[in-house]
Amino acid sequence: MGVWKRMRHKHIVPFFGVANNFVPSRISLVSPWQSDGTLTSLLERKHDMNCKERLPLLEDIANGLCYLHSVNVVHGDLTGFNVLIDADGHARLTDFGLSSVVNASEGLAYLAVTTRRPGALRWVAPELVVKDNAHIAPTFESDIYSFGSVMLQTLSGRLPWSEIKNLHFIIIKLYEECLPQRPESLPILDAHWDFIMLCMNLVIESRPVAVEVVKWVKEAISSWNGSIGTEAKKLSPLPSLHHRTLLNNFLQARYSASAGDRVRWEICAMGIPHAPTWCAVVYIDDIRYGEGESSTRSGAMDTAARHAMENLNREGNVVAS
Repeated sequence: MGVWKRMRHKHIVPFFGVANNFVPSRISLVSPWQSDGTLTSLLERKHDMNCKERLPLLEDIANGLCYLHSVNVVHGDLTGFNVLIDADGHARLTDFGLSSVVNASEGLAYLAVTTRRPGALRWVAPELVVKDNAHIAPTFESDIYSFGSVMLQTLSGRLPWSEIKNLHFIIIKLYEECLPQRPESLPILDAHWDFIMLCMNLVIESRPVAVEVVKWVKEAISSWNGSIGTEAKKLSPLPSLHHRTLLNNFLQARYSASAGDRVRWEICAMGIPHAPTWCAVVYIDDIRYGEGESSTRSGAMDTAARHAMENLNREGNVVAS
């Protein structure tokens, strides 16, 4: 509640106050009525929406998430149920910052949040479920994974992991380092699916940041050619993601599901707080393969990924560049 009332953004549901007379012995949070309900219910009602109508919803969600991250707030529970649609058809985030009010010292902070809405595991990042550290809390990176899950749902009209009905089996799949299958209900363009997989990357540090997600979605909208049956105009990879994507593709091809365990990133910021220099080092099987510096975190990671690919090529590996 303390987090929510400070948020001011057109894609965040505003907080009006509290009421104590709706449910006995409980405080109710009051916000404006969003007439089109949740994203999940909208997609169920309007299953005939085309891709051109679905992409702006993702732009709204990405902008709301980018705002939260810009003010250092992790959503922590981004699902199709926590995105509401207003009377004008715009998506707005709600129930964010829950990780801020759940005491992580009590352990399993994320599961404490997801118990509020059964089924949230369909959107959750695997590191919040399978890591041995019981005190792990949601992060910016786990929000991006959840955005990938929301993107999958929005473009396909199906819940993430729709091929699995029993939530317990989803947990098993997460432990096995699996990702949701590509739904066949509505065709998802290859470029869109590739970006979903990038957001849901098992190498946590290789996921894009929120500003990059906004940029990609805007480009996806502008490049849409209006035909489901053919590819949209070729989407160029974001420069700051290009080398990371290529490195990740190589590692996924070589190591398959274990790629995430074989890669480790060290990232730090040096210098003055308002204009830091970011440094990134990437290790593969605990061997230092690349390093980079930049004025941005993503730029440093991309430079490190480029150096890693150069070193892999010197070893005789075939890595695209």
